[in-house]
Amino acid sequence: MHAGHAAVRAVAIGSCGAHLSGACTLAEAVQRGIAATRQLAKRQITWIRSDATLERIDPYAVGACEEWNRELDYELSKLGR
Repeated sequence: MHAGHAAVRAVAIGSCGAHLSGACTLAEAVQRGIAATRQLAKRQITWIRSDATLERIDPYAVGACEEWNRELDYELSKLGR
């Protein structure tokens, strides 16, 4: 695999490469990977919270799954016009 592969841009792959090249220990690479994953999750949560068009669904509410399936079917049917 070379630097042009999409997989190389995946979260935490850089820290693995740093370890393999001798730039850090395996333990350091693992910690860097954990930190990178945590940072990505925080950015995703921030992005999701900022999208006013998203509607939160309580998965424990009675009928939530059925309602979600109905809405999903409806939205998918609009795509298949």
